[in-house]
Amino acid sequence: MVHGFLTTAYWSKGVPRETVARSMEHSLCFGAFDGDRQVGFARVISDRTTFAYICDVFALESHRKRGVGKSLMTAIMAHPELQGLRLWTFSRATRTTSTGSSGSARLPTRSGSCKYTQRPVSCVSPSSPSAA
Repeated sequence: MVHGFLTTAYWSKGVPRETVARSMEHSLCFGAFDGDRQVGFARVISDRTTFAYICDVFALESHRKRGVGKSLMTAIMAHPELQGLRLWTFSRATRTTSTGSSGSARLPTRSGSCKYTQRPVSCVSPSSPSAA
């Protein structure tokens, strides 16, 4: 499902399955599910000490505007290996915005990359979606 979406996404059009699989092996991956069906995905690249880059965030068209992205971001910010980081960054192409309970602020809409810092939150374990 993840490769199927990413291979058609404007930021990764035509990406080979092997590239998606390798990128997932070296990242913390988060999945959103509706029952047994995966409906969303996000990937975090991090040294797990000071820095994290959030990428490949998406929800299937059928599940957009239903809080999938916010749920993914909440799980990411709560992951135990991502607590206390000084810098979070992500590309505008995969930018998500969130306000309120997650503690993150609405981000600027300028082009380029966005950066923000986040206060520590409680811990949640991620899902482990496959590249299929």
